[in-house]
Amino acid sequence: MGETRVEVALPLPVHSTFTYSVEGSVPPVGTRVLVPFRREERIGWVVGPGTGVELAKVRPVLDVLEEEPTVSPELMHLAQWMSTYYLAPLGMVLRTCLPSVLSDVSSDFLSLLDDPVQGCTPRERRLLEALDQAGSAKRVRTLRKSLAMGSLWPEIRSLVARGVIRHQTLPPRPPPIRMHKVVRVKEWLSDLQLRDELFRRASRQREAYFLEYAEKVRQRVGTPLVVTGGFRSGPAMLEALNSGATDFIGLGRPLALEPDLPKRLMADPSGRIDLPRPTTGFKTVDRMVILDLSWWELQLRRMGRGQDPKPELSAWHSVWTTLSELGLAAFRRRRA
Repeated sequence: MGETRVEVALPLPVHSTFTYSVEGSVPPVGTRVLVPFRREERIGWVVGPGTGVELAKVRPVLDVLEEEPTVSPELMHLAQWMSTYYLAPLGMVLRTCLPSVLSDVSSDFLSLLDDPVQGCTPRERRLLEALDQAGSAKRVRTLRKSLAMGSLWPEIRSLVARGVIRHQTLPPRPPPIRMHKVVRVKEWLSDLQLRDELFRRASRQREAYFLEYAEKVRQRVGTPLVVTGGFRSGPAMLEALNSGATDFIGLGRPLALEPDLPKRLMADPSGRIDLPRPTTGFKTVDRMVILDLSWWELQLRRMGRGQDPKPELSAWHSVWTTLSELGLAAFRRRRA
């Protein structure tokens, strides 16, 4: 029988089937076949005879992988309906309906079990001679290329049934396990001081904002340097001074609440001050009146009037005071 054409559905994201030629009779619909696709080999399913459209070149089916179709007529009908209804490629639908091993390109190996028996066809003898010369199991794909005989599966099935050769199929390698590192927050730490204690950073890392910059400046100038910003504890101040990066420690907001802080730290170098973080509970309002600046301005104003600082001063008091005194100017940018 001459060459015929078949339509094959491949598990690819392509909304069409592919035409291949096959020697002999057309495999039944639903039969798995091994076909070339670009520079690879893929397993697909026969869905019917060729469409009859003239093509410049038709590549041949490499192997018919089974005698009985794995896709029954009912399952093929269902897959075709799903492909039309859900606008999905037929090959992808068939792969979804069947075990994945049926669409994966496995590795098939052949090895001799017994001496060749009488009555072998010329094609079978060529296959047996190649296995005998190899001396060990040989891959079907390699044999097909070296022998250039087209599909070897009819001969393989016949020789296996007669106990002459052994056919072993090795499944494809499992996909590599992809590992992702995941960090889960078990408890949210809203207190900055508690975070610092748990992370156990050095005191000057937690407090001296500009000390690293001062270290670079120190390498270029011999002028006495003052580092201001972030210092809250005596140990951090001593560590910064002992590092040689600065000659003096500047204090800003701590003095707005405790003017005698330097005197207290001189008496007790291990002391510290914890500053409040004033807020109205509404971030928009806080940003609107620059609460992180205006609240501290009110503390300085109290001391300017001879009053003591008031750590418990309401954030809303700062909002109303700022708006009543500055009006629209309260919304202008100011240097902190």
